[in-house]
Amino acid sequence: MYKHILVAIDGSENSQRVAKEALRIAHLSKNSIIELVYVIDESDLGSVAFRSPESLKNDPVIQQRLYPIESLFEQEGIPYVLTKLQGSPGKAITEYAEEKKADLIMIGSRGLNPIEKLVIGSVSQKVVNHSPCAVLVIK
Repeated sequence: MYKHILVAIDGSENSQRVAKEALRIAHLSKNSIIELVYVIDESDLGSVAFRSPESLKNDPVIQQRLYPIESLFEQEGIPYVLTKLQGSPGKAITEYAEEKKADLIMIGSRGLNPIEKLVIGSVSQKVVNHSPCAVLVIK
């Protein structure tokens, strides 16, 4: 099956659905590495633009977004790695997948952006179009 699965999360309800599907796959493929990937979107930094990348990675708002998803994996006893990236989400996810030679990217069809609720999310679309590996878009 898949050896290295990147699970793109943003703290949205949709990314919780993605995490639940990743858990289903993890139960079927015991030797897979599940890597939760959260991208600190550079366009959303606003007033925190002058903070260090390390302080952003430990931001309590980000931790609050990630907690429910991490809890799902911990409750199921499925090991995972959490990686926080910074940049434009679509580009950061695909570049990271290529760098780490991921076999699969799992991503929600839309995230936190309310405008993206009308169609497939722009981040999802970028990942589908530029991914170096298979992409599973969860609705």
